[in-house]
Amino acid sequence: MGRAAGEAWEQVRSAVLVSLSLPGEAGGYVAARVVVVDGACRGVVGGVLDSA
Repeated sequence: MGRAAGEAWEQVRSAVLVSLSLPGEAGGYVAARVVVVDGACRGVVGGVLDSA
C-alpha cells in the first residue's frame, strides 16, 4: 500500500469501521471471522464430497 493510500484510508477509517459495525481495531475481528468462514466452507465441501 502506498503512502497516499494509507493517508486516504486513515481519513475514512473511522467512518468505514462504524458503518460496518466493526471495532476500532478490526484485525482481530476479521481474523476470527476468517476462521468461521473457513470452517463453514470446509463443512460444505465435506458434505458435497460425502454425497458424491
